[in-house]
Amino acid sequence: MLRWFGPFASDERLLTKYAYASSGALNASQMFLGIRRLPDLPDGIHYFHPLERALYCIADHMSDEDGVRAWIVGKRSRI
Repeated sequence: MLRWFGPFASDERLLTKYAYASSGALNASQMFLGIRRLPDLPDGIHYFHPLERALYCIADHMSDEDGVRAWIVGKRSRI
């Protein structure tokens, strides 16, 4: 599912497009996922890198609830 959150390039578009609001393709937001007790993924908070379409664990602690939580954080310096 996460592959759809990376950039879409097209010969028909001047700028890349994202599946979520991206302020004119500037990608002014970052996605973080809190994961607990999912197969093949370590528990913790993960950063989703949109160009590499990869998850990087940035913290090894999470809440007591199982599953996935998502946060999309805007970066004022890019807006």
